[in-house]
Amino acid sequence: MIEKAIESGSQQHCPYCQLTGIKDDGCTHMVCQRCKCNWCYLCGMKENECKVGNNVQPSLSAHNEDWESNEGRCPMSLISIHELDIRWPENDQDCLEYFHRYRTVSHLFNVLKLIGEEKFNEVNQYFGIIDASGYTVQEIKDYENRIFIDYTSKGNE
Repeated sequence: MIEKAIESGSQQHCPYCQLTGIKDDGCTHMVCQRCKCNWCYLCGMKENECKVGNNVQPSLSAHNEDWESNEGRCPMSLISIHELDIRWPENDQDCLEYFHRYRTVSHLFNVLKLIGEEKFNEVNQYFGIIDASGYTVQEIKDYENRIFIDYTSKGNE
């Protein structure tokens, strides 16, 4: 369970055919190499299911509009998040690493909730899997690390 959480945090699956996709530089729009369908790398939603405004045809571009004030939407690029949330880095590669770390911490927290903190700590003490992966139990438990975009941090530099 823990291994799966760590693995799934560093990649995203096509919501249509489940092929693993890894984002590179550029926008968050993905086109699956296998099924050629479009989806959002950040939220993992299919293009036709993306959250958009009322009376707007679902599309990835519409899903990106007004993301700064609509928590159900996603930015077109990771580097733009820093303008709203100062925790995010200012370059693409560091943003991608931050995003994957956020996802992994969130997935590990879900495992912690499922099996309980005592069992989670026992597994880590016995196998060292959390420590060896570069995470700490405290980091996983820290709520702030599980907030994708902090919409309240703008201007709090």
